[in-house]
Amino acid sequence: MSLVDEVRAKIRRLAPDSTTRWTDAQLNEQIHLADCLIREEGQTTWQTIDISLLDEGMYYTLPSNIIAIGSVEFSLDGVTFDDGVLEPTTYRILDDLSRTWRDDRGTQPYHYILLSAPGIYSVSKIMIWRPMADATAEAIRINCLACYPRNDAAFQAVSVPQVIQEEVYVPLVMAQLHAAIDQSVFQLYWNDYRSGMNRVRSRYGHRYAEGLGAFRSGGPTLGERYLP
Repeated sequence: MSLVDEVRAKIRRLAPDSTTRWTDAQLNEQIHLADCLIREEGQTTWQTIDISLLDEGMYYTLPSNIIAIGSVEFSLDGVTFDDGVLEPTTYRILDDLSRTWRDDRGTQPYHYILLSAPGIYSVSKIMIWRPMADATAEAIRINCLACYPRNDAAFQAVSVPQVIQEEVYVPLVMAQLHAAIDQSVFQLYWNDYRSGMNRVRSRYGHRYAEGLGAFRSGGPTLGERYLP
């Protein structure tokens, strides 16, 4: 059985009157919302996205299934990503570094900035600096947390180990369902979810040693990790 079917069945057993309170479609939506949160907070699903660089290319659209960026690596040949790691930065730092940064070009990028929030289709982009003056085979590899952005057939087919279902999915969905109904019940399930999430993160999280990096807290401070 899929994650959705199994968690829904567990919810039905926990709340015998659930069939008259929540439809399958409503539970499926809550399970999907829980899944997005669990994959981000638990850092359980890492993947890599390779993007070929273009001449003068500064902005590149990110796939909508990216939740957060862990690191961005650079490759001269587009195959072996060991030619550098791009550092997160901010517009303020680039302004202080070079007043002409928008027009600057180089032989490889050293920094990146995220535009909008990851996961927003056609709006979420990554900006690299300095962009390549003449790109050949160069590429960047984005190590990122991923999710299923839509409650569609792909998500409906997902499977998750029973222990994760029981420790985080079921209590989180139950907390979501009771948040506006019974605060005491919500708090009990929320506490169970928080305890379960700590255990899940210790077992499945942090595949990449650098984790989510400094950029999630605003990027490096002025004077830190920028080109001389």
